[in-house]
Parts: sequence; C-alpha cells; structure tokens
Amino acid sequence: MEKKRTKKTSLRRKLLIYFLFLSLVPMVIVGSIAFLITIHQLEQSTQAHLSHLARDCGWEISYYVSEVYQDIKRHSKPDIFRRDSEAIQKHIVDLLEAHYYYDAISVIDVKGTIIACTREELVGQSRADQAWFRRTLQSRNIVPIDAYRAESAAGRVVLGLNAPIVDEESSEVIAVLAARISMDHIVERVRLLDERTLPGNHTYLLNRRGEILAGPNESDFLKRYRLYDFPVVQDLMAGKTGITRYKNDRNEDVISAQHALVGDRDFDGWGWGIIVTEPVSEAFKAAYLIRNILIAVVIVIALFAAVFSILISKRFSRPIIEVSDSAMRIAHGDMKVTEIRYDSPDEIGDLVTAFNTMSVDLQTTTVSRDLLAKEITERKRAETALRESEGKFRILSEQSQLGIAIIQNRLFKYANIAFSEIVGCSMEEILLWKTGDFTRLTDPALSLEQEQEEISRQIQINTRGGEVKWIEFYANNIRYSGRKAEMITIIDITGKKKAEEKARQQQQQLIQLDKLASLGVLVAGVAHE
Repeated sequence: MEKKRTKKTSLRRKLLIYFLFLSLVPMVIVGSIAFLITIHQLEQSTQAHLSHLARDCGWEISYYVSEVYQDIKRHSKPDIFRRDSEAIQKHIVDLLEAHYYYDAISVIDVKGTIIACTREELVGQSRADQAWFRRTLQSRNIVPIDAYRAESAAGRVVLGLNAPIVDEESSEVIAVLAARISMDHIVERVRLLDERTLPGNHTYLLNRRGEILAGPNESDFLKRYRLYDFPVVQDLMAGKTGITRYKNDRNEDVISAQHALVGDRDFDGWGWGIIVTEPVSEAFKAAYLIRNILIAVVIVIALFAAVFSILISKRFSRPIIEVSDSAMRIAHGDMKVTEIRYDSPDEIGDLVTAFNTMSVDLQTTTVSRDLLAKEITERKRAETALRESEGKFRILSEQSQLGIAIIQNRLFKYANIAFSEIVGCSMEEILLWKTGDFTRLTDPALSLEQEQEEISRQIQINTRGGEVKWIEFYANNIRYSGRKAEMITIIDITGKKKAEEKARQQQQQLIQLDKLASLGVLVAGVAHE
C-alpha cells in the first residue's frame, strides 16, 4: 500500500511541477533580466548623478573662492591705506558690512602690528611671528591660509586670504590686508548638495590633510574624516576624480563619487576634494522594488498554478491513479474486480474501459490458473518431499552395514553395497534380478509378496562364489517412488553361527570330560574297596 501512495503523490507532484515550470520559469527569466538591466542602469545613472553633483558643487566652491580672491585684489590698493587709522578702520568696517563673505578684516603694518581690525579689541596686537605674515611681506600675490579657527573671527572656521599692499612708486610692501572669509557659503553649498541626494547619502568637503571642511555635522569640522585610510579617500587626496564602489566602515555597500577641486583663476584648489557617498540599498531601491514585486507575483502565480494543478489532477489523474492502484493490487495477487468509472469519451476513457475488461478477463483466467497451479504445486511438493526422503534413505543405506534392497513388481529396484557384498554379486547383476533369482540363493520356499506381513527369520545363503553364509532376513512393505514396494534387510550372522557351533562343541566336550571324570572316581572307589 505504501507504493500506491508513492505513485499517487508522484503523479500529482509531476503535474504541479509541470504547471509551475510552464508558468513561472518564463516570468522568472524575464524578471531576472529586467532586474539585472535595471540594476545596471541604476548603477550608471547613480554614478553619473553623483559625479555631476560633486563636480557642480566643486565648480561653485571654486568660483566662490576665486571671486573672493578678485575682491581682495580690488581692495588692496595702496591709496586706501595711506589714510589715517580712523579712515582705514571705517573702510574695513564698511567693507565687512558690504560683502557677506567676509568674516573679519584686519590691516597690519610691515612691523606686524594690527593698525585696524573689524574686531577693535585686537588693534595693537602683533602678528609678526606668524609664518603667513612673513610670507605675505615677501610675496606680491595673495597668500592663502587653509580653513582654520581664527582668533580674529572669534574662533570660527574661516579661510585666510592675505594680500600685500604694495606702493606703486617704490614697489615696496607698505601693509598687509588680512581677510578672513566665512565658510558659511561653502558649508551651505555642501549641505544643499547633501540634501539633494537620497536619504542615507553623505557629502563631505575635505582638505589636503583629510580634515572635514564641510559636511552634515558641524561638530566634525576640522576633524580627520573617519574614512581617511580608505583607498577612495587617498585617491581623492592625491587629486584623482572618479567613481568607486566599496564597503565603508559600517560594512555598507556604497557608491562614491570623488571630485578634486581644480580651482579657478587665482584659486588653485588648495588640494580640496568633494566626496559624495550613496548606499547601494538606496541607489538600487527601484530595482529591489521590482525584485520584490516579481517575487510577490511569482508567489501568487505559484499558488494559482498549485490550485489549478490540483483541480486538473483530480479531474484527469484520478482515473489514471485508480488504474495504477488496481494494477498494483492485481500485481500483488488481489484479483478482486473493481470497476473504475470515467464517463468522458476520450483517451483516458478508452484506457479505463480497456482496463475494466482486462481485469474481468484476468480474474476468470486467474481462477483457472490458480486451481491448476495449486495442483501442480502440491504435486511438486510431494515429489520434492519424496526425492528428499529417497535421498536421505540412500545416504543412510549406503553408510549402513546392513544389506538393504527394495523389490517392486517382483523386480529389484535398489540394493546397497552391503547387500552386494553379503550375496557376493555385483550391483549391476542385482539390479537385473527378479525375486526368484534371490530365493534360489536362499530358500526357494521363501515368499516375497508385497501384500504379506513382515518376515523375520534366519536362513542360509549360497553366494556366487560357493560360500555358505547364515543371514538374518527381514522383509516389510513400504512405498517407493509413490508406489508399493518391499524392502528386505539382511545381516551376515555367519560368524555368530560359527561361534555358537564352536561353543556348543566345547560344551559337549566338557560334558564328556565331566562324565569320564565321574567314571574314574567311581572305578577308583570300587578298586579301593
């Protein structure tokens, strides 16, 4: 019965597999191709988008710093700074209020003393020990200071642009205009770029030392970027621009666009670089959505295919399964006729009709066959038992010291070696004997009839060699090869007879001697008297 359940389950499983294969495989293939194409397109578009954002932001920052460069040049004319200290102080205050990008402005004489400053409390302090001041005195161009926290800007992060004020007549530096440029515009530009990207994206402006100049968190400004040791950041610090995909320190798969600022006009970029990162999970969200929709559709179609295959299997596979079960039952010997019902006039209906007819005919044939097989089996069993019995008899008789022979229909059918040795004839001669041939050697009056009772007697036998032997003769009725027969058993007792005769003679001699002894005693007594 276990095989029947396996057959039934196997057929329905196959139908289910076929339906699922036909319905799902094309969709999975098409969906997978669409998913891969979408992933590829999204990756390209993400790379292009991030690259454009970083490049545009870099250009704007370069333009902004270059514009400040030009403005500093315009305001570093010597005629402005030949006035008295009050006029210079008023001029730089007006300059600070007129331009949003100035955070602090100072005028320093050639001795390093601040003679005017937008923060009046710093007037009179010396900057002679500052390296940037000494470089500015020796230069005829603006000497920049990378982003730092300036005392003149109340500790805010600013850029330093220090312009020498050169006398046109003597070509000597008469003062230094030290402007501290606010980072607000740059920070805001980076923040806007960060907001324009997807959630989870981050944008950073780094200097040549890998310090953060602008980013999502102001508390990180002027701190070394946490991914500074990553190859992508090292490439950016080396002035390389490009797209990289890597895993960040949180083991997130990200796409990064790095853009090294090349500068504009007097601004040479200062080794700054912009890095924009976007998690792959956000970049490929549309592809993942397609994948999830595809999975949901596949599950729904799989459910519909399963239900449909079950309905189909119940309609079309039921008669096939019943035919299979009936065939398995017949194969196991159950010939009970079970009619399978199927009304549709199709190929399955023809199969069911043919099977029903075959099962009826097979039952009729099987009943007759079983009766014949039973009779043949019984006969074979009897023959086998008989052969086994005869085999055991032959084994025992050949090893026996008794002479054994079997007579059937007055003919000798079997004789063992001991019988041949006792009667002094070969086995071939004995198997040609009739009963008379044996009685002529023993006693012609001996009757060997199959119907007689058992015989047990001692008789003499004259062997072919002329020797006379005494034998103990036994005969009884048996069945041999399924028919009546007589088994005779002979034992050579010649030695026993001779011993008995010798003992009898010795006894007679003892009796004679005893008589002679008694007579001698009697004669001696008479003589004495």
